[in-house]
Amino acid sequence: MFLWVLPTSKLLSSDFNAITKSVNIAASRRLEDTTVRKMSVKEVSGSALVKQLVEELKKMKEITPPEWSRFVKTGTHKERPPEQPDWWYTRAASLLRRIFIDGPVGVQRLRSYYGGHKKRGVPPEHFRRAGGKILRTLLQQLEKAGLVAKTERGGRKLTAKGANMLTAIANRMKTEETKTQGE
Repeated sequence: MFLWVLPTSKLLSSDFNAITKSVNIAASRRLEDTTVRKMSVKEVSGSALVKQLVEELKKMKEITPPEWSRFVKTGTHKERPPEQPDWWYTRAASLLRRIFIDGPVGVQRLRSYYGGHKKRGVPPEHFRRAGGKILRTLLQQLEKAGLVAKTERGGRKLTAKGANMLTAIANRMKTEETKTQGE
């Protein structure tokens, strides 16, 4: 909030009333904006958001798991491929949320995020990045769907369509949560 400072000798009571009225109007508008503002993706549970987002992504024809996705591990640190039948959509939903939170992000940073420790038996574990093929393919599919776009400096960022979809789901989740708390 800002306030105009005038010399006290030139300050009239009518000017003071006008200034305080404009400040009060601005403050009340700001309060109204916060009550109606869009829900941030960061304010809802990540796992619940990903579950809701999976259902939305399954409806899109651009995002489909390739044939090889049933047999491939997600990285060298994993011993077996994923067991969930819809893991491809779960990873795509997680990717969307991660891009929303981290801003423009490249494949290497995503590989580090989805990586893990490789068990080596008796020697200590070492960190290994996740496989890049899965992430690149998912990012390409999300680009075709119009949810993600490449940036000039490299990496991907969310488009308006992708951000709106995430925010709408977060808003819906928050309204359902408030309804259940109110009952």
